[in-house]
Amino acid sequence: MAGLLCYVLGWILYIDWWIVSPIIGIISVILWIVLMLKVYQGERWKVPVAGDFAEKNMHMVG
Repeated sequence: MAGLLCYVLGWILYIDWWIVSPIIGIISVILWIVLMLKVYQGERWKVPVAGDFAEKNMHMVG
């Protein structure tokens, strides 16, 4: 019974990743294009979570 449960959960996670992975890729490309346009226009725009993290840890770089 446990083997069957693991088998079913494995397929659910595989199918879920098969659907979620392309969505993450598309969102990443869209975000990349938006950020490139903002930089090209000379605007300073911070990505909500990653921007805060980067500003907080900038002292480690130099």
